[in-house]
Amino acid sequence: MRYGFLRMDRWTHITTLQVAAFVGLLLVHTAPVAGQQSVYDLTLQELSRLRISSGATLTKTEARKVPASVTTITRTMISESGARSLDELLDVYVPNFTRLRQGATGPDFGMRGIIHSRDNKTLMIVNGRIMNHRALFGAISERFLPLLGDIESIEVVRGPGSAVYGPGAINGVINIRTRVAEGVTSFEADLSRGFAESYTLGEMRLARALGTKADVSVYYGIDGYRGASPADAPLVFSRTRSLNDSTDLFIAGVPVDTGIIHDNRAMEDRAHHKAHMQLRYGDTQAWARFVQGSTQYLMNRGLIEGRQTFEGSSVALQYRQLTLQAQHVLALAQTLDLHLRASYDTHDVLRQHPGKPVDRDYASAMREREINLRQMVSWSPHAYHSLAVGVDYSREWFGEDPGALTDDPAHDYTTNFKPWTTNTIGVLGEYQWNASANWTAFLGGRADRHTFTKWMYSPKAAVVFSPTDRYTAKLLYNQSVRKSEDIELKAQSDADPATDGDTEKIKSLEFRHEGQIREDVSVSVAALWHRFDSIGYAGEEVRRTQPIGRSHVAGLEVELDYRSISHTIAGSYAFTKLLDYQLADERSLSQRESSAPYGYGNDLHNWPRHVGKLTWRWRPARMLTAVSSLRLFWGYQGAQNYAEYNNEVLQQNGISRTDDGRTEAFQGSAFLNIGTIYDTGRGVQLSLHTYNILGWLHYGLNKRNFFGRMAGYRSEAPALSVRLGLGL
Repeated sequence: MRYGFLRMDRWTHITTLQVAAFVGLLLVHTAPVAGQQSVYDLTLQELSRLRISSGATLTKTEARKVPASVTTITRTMISESGARSLDELLDVYVPNFTRLRQGATGPDFGMRGIIHSRDNKTLMIVNGRIMNHRALFGAISERFLPLLGDIESIEVVRGPGSAVYGPGAINGVINIRTRVAEGVTSFEADLSRGFAESYTLGEMRLARALGTKADVSVYYGIDGYRGASPADAPLVFSRTRSLNDSTDLFIAGVPVDTGIIHDNRAMEDRAHHKAHMQLRYGDTQAWARFVQGSTQYLMNRGLIEGRQTFEGSSVALQYRQLTLQAQHVLALAQTLDLHLRASYDTHDVLRQHPGKPVDRDYASAMREREINLRQMVSWSPHAYHSLAVGVDYSREWFGEDPGALTDDPAHDYTTNFKPWTTNTIGVLGEYQWNASANWTAFLGGRADRHTFTKWMYSPKAAVVFSPTDRYTAKLLYNQSVRKSEDIELKAQSDADPATDGDTEKIKSLEFRHEGQIREDVSVSVAALWHRFDSIGYAGEEVRRTQPIGRSHVAGLEVELDYRSISHTIAGSYAFTKLLDYQLADERSLSQRESSAPYGYGNDLHNWPRHVGKLTWRWRPARMLTAVSSLRLFWGYQGAQNYAEYNNEVLQQNGISRTDDGRTEAFQGSAFLNIGTIYDTGRGVQLSLHTYNILGWLHYGLNKRNFFGRMAGYRSEAPALSVRLGLGL
């Protein structure tokens, strides 16, 4: 295959591991890791009083005063969850978060009723660097990669976040911080094996102190992820998948055993790779990150009178991404700091039909390169005032052939262009006023201009009231924007250079109350409302972005946290309701599916009305920890309304059905994980995790509805994994 940079033969695998092991021998010291205080060892009050740098603000503030609904996932929580991927980890811990199956790019995730294919409404951040691919597919190199060993913590900001990070953060920000040495010399290695959801994973992390002011950490992970078989994770269609193709009919309620569908399977069983190196010297940090992998999916499934048809066979995405970043904090005065950051990113994506030649009929490729510069000044003259202002600048290069295709133009519009460039500039700022010990106000926002858009504005405002150390009330207003993908904007500009691309907008209002009702119990309640103006791309007719419609959504989120010496229990419940939805007057035919995720009838189409989650951590002995998580999703009235609507359209087109079988697809689903961790206290840890065990009773209990489909779902496989961890 000509896309050679993604092919690692056996010799390369062996060599990589040998080099990593050699580096480990150089860095590892026999001294044990210095004891670090776990987040579980802190009281709820201590946690709330921590002064942090949050992904929701530009200025430092106390954790309890952060103007947002934030979920923080620590290193301990990541390790004990046994999560096999980033989206699974988020699904376990983040309230009002869910995933849907997607025929194109694997599971897509969303928050607070907003979800879309390619995850293009969520920003994925690593150490302050946006990892989303600007041209296509969102942050595929992060969300598809089942390697979590280099992550120190994840901060998930629910709701609009463009005021801090720029366009794209419509429904939230996932802010990942990687692990640093912190002046400690150590070595860690993990080996995991998964069954049913089949995979083999190996990770290694090395850290070494270089004096009192400097340290270095190196991480390498490799994963052979084969996913689940159709028998373990069946695909079930209840009715026709297409409005226009009467031959694409499925037998109602019958699992589709295609024989080649493997959930989340890497293309041609190729391993995923991630390497990360981070260097710290005083107030200067530099890091490099490289990931490469692939994912496989199936398109055009057909089941006609019990006979399988494969129109186009399966399709896969292959990707690799290299990121380099350096940042420095310069103290200009006692209360004045200058923050400098520069980064470089290159991202290659190949979309291909496996087993087919890489030519214009079967593949499309894209290379994206970007340089980003950021400068920000933070000023805190005294305890009452904090100010941060800054400038972002990015230059992007698109369309360069990464060596995969012939010189002939591909049929896919992603490769129909000559290389082109864009520029993006952003101005941002935030003012924090601590009016008293009880009152804090935030006012900020940013303005961004892209080559193919007008200025995009993202304001925010918040008032935080803390009458005591135990209770905090927050009133939050946020507005975020999202431009269309750069490929679509380029096509629109070529068709009509005088037309600027439409932008997606969301305005959000939230009231949040956080209270510590006992020393060991805290409760938070959030009432939220947003207005969402969505856009879509009309590629076939006019090649331009167009408004799709406007939705108004209200919701309620309740969170509970209990901590004792031996027990930690966290629970959440979320209710999300579509108030109304108006379609735009002017929509192209190609945008019909684009409007599907937002609403039909009185409920969101691709979102459950109710989401409940519960996690439990129990330490019956010093060396033994038991963990479990339960996730419940129910109330798919919007999806049922959409199916009924399409049934009427089918009948009007002369397509009759004897049995739609859609009842099961709209019933609730439940996911139960149970695990145990044994720590010898001498650097050896053994873990056993079971996943989705309710699926052993019936596969329908573990179902994920299919994104944008009438009444189909895929079950997630009950599975088992064993992990061995070593640390010095």
